[in-house]
Amino acid sequence: LRGLRNHVSVELNRAEGKVLLRGTADALSTVRASIEALLDEAHANAVQLSLNSAQLDRLLRPQRPDNVLLVRKLQETHEVALTVDREARLLSMRGRAAAVAAAQAEK
Repeated sequence: LRGLRNHVSVELNRAEGKVLLRGTADALSTVRASIEALLDEAHANAVQLSLNSAQLDRLLRPQRPDNVLLVRKLQETHEVALTVDREARLLSMRGRAAAVAAAQAEK
């Protein structure tokens, strides 16, 4: 995908949960296929973990010295998507198999 940087532009709209791609038909076809493969892999490697109160608090409390949430650090470090359901006390992980395994090991 890095080779297509000059042929495709990407706009991420987090608020709407959309990714807008612009470029040539061939480049867009390649990028779209790659993104779909990544999403399929992430879905196949989805994991859901039950959390106790202490684990939930640790994930959602700002960490010193930079006051970043642990859940955000895990996402950035391991390149996984994490969703925390506070009410159900569940942590959902999606990503590449190795990335999900590495994030799980951080327990």
